[in-house]
Amino acid sequence: MVYAGSVTCVPPPPAPEDCLGAVTICSNVAFSNNTTNTGNIVDINAANSGCLDIVEFQGTWYVFSPSASGDLGLTIAPLGPDDYDWAIWGPYPPGSTPNGICPPAGPPIRCAASSGPATFNSTGSYATGMGDPTYSPPQFASTAISYGLPATLNICPLVLPQYCGWVPGMQVTVGEVYLLYISNWSQSSIGFELDWNLQNGASLDCTVLPVELLSLQAYAVTGGVNVDWTTATEIDNDRFEIERALDGEHFEHIGTMPGAGNSLQTLYYTFLDPHPHHGINYYRLRQVDHNGDHAYSPVRTVQFSSTVGEVRMVPNPGSSFVDVLWPQVEPGSLLVMHDATGREVSRVHLEAPRTTIDVSSLSRGVYGSHVQLPSGEHSSPVVWVRE
Repeated sequence: MVYAGSVTCVPPPPAPEDCLGAVTICSNVAFSNNTTNTGNIVDINAANSGCLDIVEFQGTWYVFSPSASGDLGLTIAPLGPDDYDWAIWGPYPPGSTPNGICPPAGPPIRCAASSGPATFNSTGSYATGMGDPTYSPPQFASTAISYGLPATLNICPLVLPQYCGWVPGMQVTVGEVYLLYISNWSQSSIGFELDWNLQNGASLDCTVLPVELLSLQAYAVTGGVNVDWTTATEIDNDRFEIERALDGEHFEHIGTMPGAGNSLQTLYYTFLDPHPHHGINYYRLRQVDHNGDHAYSPVRTVQFSSTVGEVRMVPNPGSSFVDVLWPQVEPGSLLVMHDATGREVSRVHLEAPRTTIDVSSLSRGVYGSHVQLPSGEHSSPVVWVRE
């Protein structure tokens, strides 16, 4: 005896120590962190490391986008005598998300990897960053110009007015998207505080970031298939349209769920498809903004076994006439028959639990049949042979 079963595996969201799990920065306020992990994915490599060591230490990824143009700087202050390195990549087009820009394809546009002691000997502090009026002349510069400070020994080799640990800030434009990686090179588990230096109108918030889909799953339940999804942020999100296909290519609209418009909190959605087809069903979401822009989610598949029952055709094999036995018949039920190539060859209305149909016009061969209810639900298929 053979037993079969199915398991729905929903992977957890990516960790913030990996680029795909980058934390969205949604305001101008300072924040703190204390990373103790290295992540699961190798995001830093020789092509994109810039001044950073290609070995990933205890670091966290962030993604941010200016909601207003201006000058942007930041200060990363360790909560003790420690060594923090950091880098920024971008600018990426408005609406970019970690799914489309991770890992970075090229070197960072701002980077500082000076040792903690070198920074302290240069500035009197272990803080590092960009856009300081004293330590990073020019204070702000175009993002078309890259600045980086490679690793140093305990004594800063730079000549004034340059200081270890600091590079010029960025002249940013509204809507641009940036990746930020902050690494505790010494792996001491001493945390840090980050504070922004925003001038000439620059501002940060989530209003320019699109819908971020944290998870999407579909699974069979009593009465149909549930499609569940979770969003981290929603900006200008009008609705979700749920679509289903039998072949993974030709999708049809089966329902709509209103979006939250604008949201900065985690939201959970669930949709029940009460009439899935027997066999494999493919599901996806079509997310639509208020202005009509749309995007598609990944596709999820579900194996669904119909509880409607199985149609019987007697005699089997048969020839001129055959009785279709369907105890659960209801007005509008159809018997649909296909030949061995999948081409539909017959469609007959069933009006009683036993219906006699004429099949004399069919060629000899093997045929597949199922009953289609008015609701769209299908019976389990049956194979019938024409003698």
